[in-house]
Amino acid sequence: MAKKNVVLECEKMMADALTRKDAAALKDLLGKAVLFRDFSPRNSILIAQQCPEASVVMGKKAWERFGARPRNDGITITGMKREITGDRDARAKWLEKNPFRKTDIPELLPARLKALREGTSPTSEELELAEQNMKGFRKEYDDWLASKPENVFFNTYYVPVKVYDISQCEIVDEEKFKTLPRPKMRTKEDASRLYEKIRRMLEEKGFDVYGLAPQVVGRAVKNVLLIDGEAEEDEKLFQLLQAWANTKTQNFAECVMSAAMFMLHSGYSDSISEEVLETVFLKVRSQRELSSAITKAGNTFRDMFSEFEQYAIKEIEEEKESVLEEMELDCER
Repeated sequence: MAKKNVVLECEKMMADALTRKDAAALKDLLGKAVLFRDFSPRNSILIAQQCPEASVVMGKKAWERFGARPRNDGITITGMKREITGDRDARAKWLEKNPFRKTDIPELLPARLKALREGTSPTSEELELAEQNMKGFRKEYDDWLASKPENVFFNTYYVPVKVYDISQCEIVDEEKFKTLPRPKMRTKEDASRLYEKIRRMLEEKGFDVYGLAPQVVGRAVKNVLLIDGEAEEDEKLFQLLQAWANTKTQNFAECVMSAAMFMLHSGYSDSISEEVLETVFLKVRSQRELSSAITKAGNTFRDMFSEFEQYAIKEIEEEKESVLEEMELDCER
């Protein structure tokens, strides 16, 4: 596929799925959208299109930090470039408060850091680096964005960006390459166990799971999550995920797709009903709407999965502490 056509091909795939109301094609798109959580859903799809075998993907500078050097044309994704316009004085005063101007990030090239200080939109990796250098940076950056004056405007447009899979690189420094984080191995566990874990987590967050609502499943009414308690385990899991997503977005299509993404990422591809996915086409009318909904659903999924990972880590640590306490008691006896 010609590099200049990859974005158009991605949009065509969405348009075709929408025109045919093809739930299988939508499921395939959602599966690709969750393969690389460090990238946007759109860019994750683009990576999967061009390099189906991809496993670890980063930009050229990131690979060089881990002792590897890209050796081919790589994968074309879309980066966002932000131009700030409007009242000159208001713009200048607002940019002075940009938190990127208060921290140094040695890992970034000076030109890139300068661009961030002038308002260029950062990547998730750059935000993480800034957070490592300055605790609380993400919140401060979000607060700064929210404080943008009404007479200052963003003009955002897409630019092509190259990234590379590990298979497209050669190792030039073995010691640095040893520090490369290895991808996490995911193992599918029984649906009932995953359901119970998520239910416990949500109840700890103050939500109540109500299992006697077969006519309005997958919805949230304030802090009550509605599911059908008599449904099959896979269905209950999907309903709970959809209701959880509903606490984060009121858009029905986004809730359905967020739940599907969670299931796909967790290894439950065969458990997702195409009839449920077909309901998305009742709410989404154009390719642009579908593209936007996939992006928003992907962001909701990433938020949900991050919360679940943190809970799972906490649960493991609590189990370890419990075992140690029991061992101590046995020793005292």
